[in-house]
Amino acid sequence: MSRHHQKRRGQSPSSTIIYVPDRDSHTNIPPRQTERREKSCLTWLKLALGALIPLAIGICTVVITVQQQHNEDRRFQQTQDNENRRREQDQQQADSLHYQNVYSHYITDISNSIFKQQNQTTIFVDNRTRLDYIRSQTLTALVDLDCQRKTWLFEFLHENQLLPSRDQSISMNIQGTNFSCITLKRTNSKKFEFKGLVLSSVDLTDASFIKCDFYDGVDFSDSSMEHISLIQSSFYCFNGATLFECTILSHANFYGVLLCYGSFYEADLTYANFTAALFGGTINLTGTDLSFTTFKDVTLSDPSSMIITNANMTGSSILEHEWFTKAMSQGQIEIMNVILPNGTWLLNETRNWIENGNAETD
Repeated sequence: MSRHHQKRRGQSPSSTIIYVPDRDSHTNIPPRQTERREKSCLTWLKLALGALIPLAIGICTVVITVQQQHNEDRRFQQTQDNENRRREQDQQQADSLHYQNVYSHYITDISNSIFKQQNQTTIFVDNRTRLDYIRSQTLTALVDLDCQRKTWLFEFLHENQLLPSRDQSISMNIQGTNFSCITLKRTNSKKFEFKGLVLSSVDLTDASFIKCDFYDGVDFSDSSMEHISLIQSSFYCFNGATLFECTILSHANFYGVLLCYGSFYEADLTYANFTAALFGGTINLTGTDLSFTTFKDVTLSDPSSMIITNANMTGSSILEHEWFTKAMSQGQIEIMNVILPNGTWLLNETRNWIENGNAETD
């Protein structure tokens, strides 16, 4: 290799020079204007930051104020609720004390009337006068008594034989008496038995006679007995029929009752429930409103009978059950001039099975 080539190989490569133009050399913005713009941006940034801090403080203040107001409202509402609850309790205690005072005064007064001796300063001319006095005091007391003490008062009258019965020659007149919402229920330690009881033209709305026994007939005629509960009570007919004639018995519950010789002549039995009832003797449903009455799992004992005439059975389930079909086939049921459950009329008497919908229409 020649010395010329060796000399060229020994030389270092030439350095590369990169030219970076000046930023301001290709722009038309003077340096002073650029500086002013930067200062302006910095000023606006400072102003924004300065405004943001008070705004954040203001928002926090509003949030805290709203939260405090909400907490204050809750505390106020709780205070009001506690105050209302305390007032209700005080009112309940006052009412209970009032009821008890009325009841105690009544018991004391009537007890004196019952056991008054002839040598006392105040006597009654005769038994009729005494019973009339007891009636007036009873009517007055019942106006101011709650359901519990009404029940106690009813038990007091029953235990002292002041409730009218069929075998009494002179009895207290209790027509118009308000015995609504009383509750009598047989327990293992307490039984309720009524003989020949007469509770006609009284208010027994929402009353309950649970598992009670009624002997020698009972008379509820012309009474108001809406929503009464007679669950599993027994109405025996040894010396008289049970009368519910012209009685309002809407929504009455006769579940599991034993009813012997009962008359519901022109009674209102709409929406009544006779599920699992046991009927004996003759059950008279003449002129009765049986609209939407339930007769599920009813037993009509042999040779008992049921008379349904001039009755309204709209919506009733009476024709849907096997017991009715069987009783019809055995001639235990007489039907005449009734409105059947589907709204059609049955005009002629029949002892055969009436298929709902095949009757004559008016």
